[in-house]
Amino acid sequence: ANHLALFGIGRYTGSQTSTKLKVTGIDLFSAGDFMGGEGTEEIVLSDPFGGVYKKLVLRGNKLVQTSYFGEDEAA
Repeated sequence: ANHLALFGIGRYTGSQTSTKLKVTGIDLFSAGDFMGGEGTEEIVLSDPFGGVYKKLVLRGNKLVQTSYFGEDEAA
């Protein structure tokens, strides 16, 4: 993608591990660095009554983690 976008040569450095589970009818997905840490920004949507939790972790302009728990009407 870097080469096609004329940003130079990019090298594949491996993939992030992701997990998707369906336990007793509840969807759960997580990929990336869950804890984030210094220099990261977290965006969280938590709806305990609706049973939904969503979290994004950003470092700079890059998404480094996403997690999702609960039912999604769009899925």
